[in-house]
Amino acid sequence: MKKNRLALIVIALVFICFITSCEEKIKSYTVNFVTDHGESIPAETVLHGSTVTEPEVKSIDGVKFCGWYLNDVLFDFSNPITSNITLVAKWAHDQHLFGEDNICSICSGIKCGENAAYIYEENTETLRITGTGSIDDYYDGKSTTFPKPWDDLFSESKIKNVVIEEGITRIGHYAFVDLAKAEKGETNSIISVELPNTLEEIGLMAFAYCSFSEIIVKENISKILDGAFTSCSNLKNVTILNTFEPGKTDRIFEDSINIEKILFGGTKEEWIDIAQWSDGDTDVVCSDGNIEYYLSKDRKLFGCLTPYGRGLSEITIPEGVEIVGVGAFKDSKITSIKMPSTLFEIRDSAFMNCQELVTVELNKGLNTIKGSAFSGCTKLKNIELNEELKTIESQVFEGCISLEKIIIPKGIQYLYPHVFKSCTNTLGVEFKGTTESLKGAMNVTSPCGAETKKMQIKCTDGDYEYCIGNHDLNP
Repeated sequence: MKKNRLALIVIALVFICFITSCEEKIKSYTVNFVTDHGESIPAETVLHGSTVTEPEVKSIDGVKFCGWYLNDVLFDFSNPITSNITLVAKWAHDQHLFGEDNICSICSGIKCGENAAYIYEENTETLRITGTGSIDDYYDGKSTTFPKPWDDLFSESKIKNVVIEEGITRIGHYAFVDLAKAEKGETNSIISVELPNTLEEIGLMAFAYCSFSEIIVKENISKILDGAFTSCSNLKNVTILNTFEPGKTDRIFEDSINIEKILFGGTKEEWIDIAQWSDGDTDVVCSDGNIEYYLSKDRKLFGCLTPYGRGLSEITIPEGVEIVGVGAFKDSKITSIKMPSTLFEIRDSAFMNCQELVTVELNKGLNTIKGSAFSGCTKLKNIELNEELKTIESQVFEGCISLEKIIIPKGIQYLYPHVFKSCTNTLGVEFKGTTESLKGAMNVTSPCGAETKKMQIKCTDGDYEYCIGNHDLNP
């Protein structure tokens, strides 16, 4: 009896195991497909341990299908199904593809934002970020910083270039600051940064302690937060193609003391409102569409016409400008120009080869006209020099063949050689002082040579013979 009872128990256990095994084998699961683009794909029911067939996805113009992903990992359709799953289709626009094989960085990269990912290209030491929207914040805005996915690359100084592709609209706080080096006051390994047109905001300290020498922020920018480019000791040239809302303390370039020039896409008035940004003696170029203004902490420097302003015929330089910069209007089509009362100096070649320029109205406070300022202005007929003018440098009116008359003010202190080089013999030049004071301004030590071209300058006490082409007679 005992043996029979034991046998029945064994048979029962075997039967239970058999039934359980069958249930496992016949159990089924649901595989859902989320496409986000194109036609929807119905769910599939799959038996336990079986595989699901990869559904066909129709192509979409301008968008590449990158594969089906399970929890952001590319799904292998040879794997058996042992639970309910949802597969998500990944797509890439052209800006998310790189390389000859059109690799999708969103699909194969490491996430650094909700819809952003990065790829490290070892051969060029380039960190490439693609996707849409924002790069993550790595600082909470109070006291806590977070590790960045590229910190290991930073620690080995392997990031030389950063390329942020079109579609990214925001760079998060502390995104590219190497905290380990920053704590030592050292810059990181990044020597170049390429920003997209779609970028709207740069976060707190985003590029602090970077090593690049130039940065170009495109025209869709609307906000740059505190310290974005602080302590970038190699930074020399900055281009910001739009005006924007400054950060908390506006110290965007704090301790970036070697910046030489900032090209700002807003007006000079907008820059003045937020001019406390930069440290050091920095030229800032502002534009109103036709004219660029160079500004610095202790002076205002009028720069040059923009490409859009090259076709203007009449120019009035606004009040407040103190200097017309080198080559400011060179080769432009202007016919007349009026200077502001604040102008102190016209620099080299400022109006060189303005072949349509006929009339120039100088201001009373002008002190210096530098070399070749009006050289090659072949139609220039009238220019009245102001009484406060002290210096006229070499070749200022060289080749001004239409110039009929010019009056040199009494207070001139330095009249350099070749001022009237290649002008016609019909040019009438007058000096409101004596011949002796004119000699002093010219530092003349000997008369003109026999072969030297001469010009008669009318002085208050008689004519003076001016040597046009003798280097030795003038400083």
